Amino acid sequence: MVSVTSNPSRRAQARRTATERVSDSLPSTPVFAREPTLGHIDAYGYAMAAGGWFFIGWIPRPLHLSHDGTVACRWEHDGGTSDADATVVYYERLDLDASRIGIIVFAPGSGRLSGLLRTLTLRQHKTDYRARSTSTTQRLYRNEPLERASQLLSTEALAGDNRDRLLRIANQRGFVGDETLTATSDPVQIELDQVVVCGADGLLLKGWLLAPEGAIRAARVRSGPLSVEIDFSRAIKLPRPDVLTAVGAARGYSDPNCGFVLYAPQAFSPGDDTYLEVDYGRSEVGFKWIRPQRVSGLAGIRAVLEALDLSQSNSDLNHAFDTVIGPAVTALNTERMAKPVAVEEVCFGMAPRKPKASLVIPLYGRIDYLDYQMALYSKDPSHAGYDIIYVLDDPPRRAELLRLAESVFERFRIPFRVLLSAVNVGFGPASNQGLRAAKAPYVAFMNSDVFPITPDAIGALVQMLETNRRIGAIGPRLLLDDGSVQHEGCVFRTLREHADWHFVDHPNKGRRPEAAKGFASCEAITGAYFVMARDLALALGGFDARYIVGDFEDADLCLRIRAKGLEVGVARAVEAYHLERQSQVPPSNIWRRNLTLYNAWQHERRWFSAQKHSRFPKASPLRVVGER
Repeated sequence: MVSVTSNPSRRAQARRTATERVSDSLPSTPVFAREPTLGHIDAYGYAMAAGGWFFIGWIPRPLHLSHDGTVACRWEHDGGTSDADATVVYYERLDLDASRIGIIVFAPGSGRLSGLLRTLTLRQHKTDYRARSTSTTQRLYRNEPLERASQLLSTEALAGDNRDRLLRIANQRGFVGDETLTATSDPVQIELDQVVVCGADGLLLKGWLLAPEGAIRAARVRSGPLSVEIDFSRAIKLPRPDVLTAVGAARGYSDPNCGFVLYAPQAFSPGDDTYLEVDYGRSEVGFKWIRPQRVSGLAGIRAVLEALDLSQSNSDLNHAFDTVIGPAVTALNTERMAKPVAVEEVCFGMAPRKPKASLVIPLYGRIDYLDYQMALYSKDPSHAGYDIIYVLDDPPRRAELLRLAESVFERFRIPFRVLLSAVNVGFGPASNQGLRAAKAPYVAFMNSDVFPITPDAIGALVQMLETNRRIGAIGPRLLLDDGSVQHEGCVFRTLREHADWHFVDHPNKGRRPEAAKGFASCEAITGAYFVMARDLALALGGFDARYIVGDFEDADLCLRIRAKGLEVGVARAVEAYHLERQSQVPPSNIWRRNLTLYNAWQHERRWFSAQKHSRFPKASPLRVVGER
């Protein structure tokens, strides 16, 4: 251990004497450059309140001791290495000769350290200085790193900006594991019902808060080296009458909207302690543990969207999605789609060598529709010449689908392929899997609950694309099972009850279809059934994966087609039945409604923000441009 000299004049004299000795003896290069002498780490420890490591020891004396910036630092341990830009402060030590000098190093970073510390390396002025850990090295815990560093900085360290900076850091008294929110002068009660990790480092926090007016001056989430300010006044407020009845009323609270949901980006360092730090007006600080839950994929997205019922919230949709729901779900979905997905192909029969079109049909839930579709295709010989691709987006039903597919092929003898995705990715990405596997120059995106009426409808739609190069995508008129119109083109309409966002509307839906021919140009067409050139679809990247499960990705693709100067529309003389969403298993109301709103928010921000409103040409809804 280093003894602390208590006499300031004696310390100053010792430093002057040591400096005189070393100036006479040092060569033009550091001593350790001639002799590979290692320094020593006397003590080290992670300071949770400071979000970094303190290392105390000594190294061979550098030529320059007036370095007031940061230096590159690496510490090696049993599990690997960690790097940071560290702050170094020097101090003279009477137990060392003049060729060595004491160091106090602060390196911000994660509190994770696998096994034992081995070495610490500092790079200053293109020279590496290394210290090692031995059996005498002491590991410091809780507040010990701050206390040891503060003592040395106050009494021993050489003066300079780095010393002042480290003193401020070392004098922090932060969280050491005890929850202290209710032990302050103005007790604040915060309970976290759910904390979901979103993406790599975001946190969605749901809970409730009871605090006197003006009691909270600031609040932040801390996790390892990360610290993020949060503002409870910007959270989505939710009514919690249960909290008011059980706790709040007895303490004088009357506002039932004490529930909150908020999002903290870049607030979670995996493997590190995570906690809430609350500053009060009386310069007091309270702490509370945060126990994050990591739920990935669609399950994580569902956990976030089920966390709140927006119909009970007093926050407007723009605020709710711009600040909380939008960034949280986007982080989860970005992480989900970044993972590679294994796709297996199983062929039934011999596919045609040069098909004119590839049919891409995702399957989820109602896989029995494959049987019904193929039965109808068997009545129309044209389908034997198409490249038919079913994409299973429901992995648990793999064995069941393969049994059904084998039976279907034995009965109808129409060749088709099945793509088996290892992960449920949703309608758009599943369609993209089929697009990448398609072999024909044209691709028909189709739901499994769509059944043909017009003979060789695919051929008729492909012919219209070939004869009219200004058409980028074309679909048939779709009818409900009672013969009324389900779809013959879409328009965008704003809904006041949903923040005046633009939603897709189907004019004439539910009406009896008029006898009509020709191509009707419109703002968008449904992804339930439309045909486009495969090269165009690939150039556009297919359906955008930012839209989750199945909403708005078809409208988005249509707008991207139109942004290239092409038209989209309906061939009204070509018809098919569409049972509308019966190919999907209906999920619970809250999360599915919130997911639709999330997709609507993505669509709104991409296409209808003021600066982007002119990115595509305005179409006249259902404009008939010709007859054939």
